[in-house]
Amino acid sequence: MSGYTGSLQTKKKSELQDIAIALEIADTGTREEIQTRIKLHLAQNEGDLSEDPKFAGLYGRNRKRSVQPQTVALKDDNISMSSEDHEERIRTTTRRPFRPTLLHENNSMVKVLEELEPADVPLPASPMPSAVIQAAASAIGRDANSFVQKMRQQERTISLEGRRLLKNTQNFLSNASNIYTITLIFELTLMFWTIVPFAVYSVERESGVLSISYPKLSYFRSAEPWKLLARWSLPTLVVPQLCGALISFNTSRGDIDPVTVGIMRVACSVAHKWGIQNDVLDSRWRILSASVGAAFAFAEAIGAKKQSQIVAPPAAGEEAT
Repeated sequence: MSGYTGSLQTKKKSELQDIAIALEIADTGTREEIQTRIKLHLAQNEGDLSEDPKFAGLYGRNRKRSVQPQTVALKDDNISMSSEDHEERIRTTTRRPFRPTLLHENNSMVKVLEELEPADVPLPASPMPSAVIQAAASAIGRDANSFVQKMRQQERTISLEGRRLLKNTQNFLSNASNIYTITLIFELTLMFWTIVPFAVYSVERESGVLSISYPKLSYFRSAEPWKLLARWSLPTLVVPQLCGALISFNTSRGDIDPVTVGIMRVACSVAHKWGIQNDVLDSRWRILSASVGAAFAFAEAIGAKKQSQIVAPPAAGEEAT
């Protein structure tokens, strides 16, 4: 994903909202409010965001450069000594006679008769040069910083995609027509689950017999399911859509009024004398789905009315009064 560059002064409101979502801050308000909020967040988190390739372009040329630790090579006295000098130093060591030592162990006297010479004592290994240690520590630090930056960028990307998915889902479910479609699919699923016969396929296993149920496709070759579908569509689809096209309470008369569709669908669901019977689809489920669709259609109409009153300026007569 490419990073954000350029000055915030020249960016549009939609671009500033995209940057605000990427920074995980609020993206509401006017263009100036979003711009001020982004500047404040960039100033407070300059240490982290100025090193992020995604947001480094928003700081311009004056952003701070990271100072890498300098590696200082130190002289180690143990390295300058050669192996010949080391062996000569051991051979010239004065050998002192070893006296037997008495040790107490479990209230018994153990006489140690082994005589150890200084040349036989193993010397500790030479310490690692400090320059090598500092170089390794510097490499580990760079790798750790790079890993942390990648993890933060991945976290921001996942958070941004999650917020976009949530926003798209909210926009989809905040539409009365989409909710109307969902309730229709709900009724169709319940109806076909009731009328379609199922067959059972058995699979023998060592632990027992596994039974798998599946619908008989041969049932759809008969005329019965299509008759039921037509009887269900008449009060659920045809009549409400026709009334919604003829009766509209919106200012724009071109589209079908979802409020009228919801009202007529509830009315047709309450009427038990026509349409499908309760043994095919219970009237309670039909009334429930129709009521949900009508309620959300009313909510959408009320919200659109309030939004139009906020956006539209007052008329000349109302302003004079």
